[in-house]
Amino acid sequence: MYIDYYGFTADPFRLMPDAKELYMHPSFRKALSYMQYALYKGEGIVLVTGQAGVGKTALISKTLREQGDYELMFTLIDCAHFSGRELLVQFAASCGLRTDDNSTLSSIYAQLNGHLRTVRQQGKRSVLLLDEAHLLQDEALEAIHLLSNLHIEGNPLVQIFLIGQPELKARLLAPGLEQLHQRIIATSAIEALTKAETQGYILQQLTSVHWNGNPGIAETVFTAIHSASLGIPRWINLICSRMMIQAVASDRQYISLEDICEVLNDLLREDLLPERVRHANKQLT
Repeated sequence: MYIDYYGFTADPFRLMPDAKELYMHPSFRKALSYMQYALYKGEGIVLVTGQAGVGKTALISKTLREQGDYELMFTLIDCAHFSGRELLVQFAASCGLRTDDNSTLSSIYAQLNGHLRTVRQQGKRSVLLLDEAHLLQDEALEAIHLLSNLHIEGNPLVQIFLIGQPELKARLLAPGLEQLHQRIIATSAIEALTKAETQGYILQQLTSVHWNGNPGIAETVFTAIHSASLGIPRWINLICSRMMIQAVASDRQYISLEDICEVLNDLLREDLLPERVRHANKQLT
């Protein structure tokens, strides 16, 4: 709708951003550097945390997109509340291994050990990326420790990246998981955007689709968007998309503070802003 109206070449505020057009703010760049360095070293477990919507999945996409080492064999698993056995079944299936309901945890572990050894002997390295790892049960985290124990001639058979929400880091410090925690070689947190970064993010997204200044945007609009989104890109995209739709509906060539306040009020009534913002607003009314 607003793409044609303003002459954009694409939608600048998709909920799933293009890995080619990511906003490289400092904490995102640091997390990316840690992942790249860990891949270069080829050992240990890397932990990356961040709130929902800050760009963890985008980080994975960019890492995979820019990885030019064809000796690396990546496996990406979107985690759920997996038990240890369920996680290993998922990993085995991703590796092309067959299991059934009678397969025990130890037998699946043995299958994976044999497969990963073969991969290593072929001169390749296995990399396991676990997205939404905070959802895993404790016994699944213990299974990850078992996988990290697999070695051949002093080299790990699989390198593991744990990507999840901030509570994952606290869980890994709990009694019983100390051995897994000791295998972590780097931790990084993707932070929410600051007010200045929020403005930079919005302008980058617009510039990437050949925005020519139409519609114009008041400086106060960026401040309002940052406050309502808490600096989380997923919420920023939602707000900006609705802002553009309303601008078209109102035939706007300039978006003012009054315009964005109307958009935010609509989103509040629809319960579509972050819970903390909704809660604060209800306290004020």
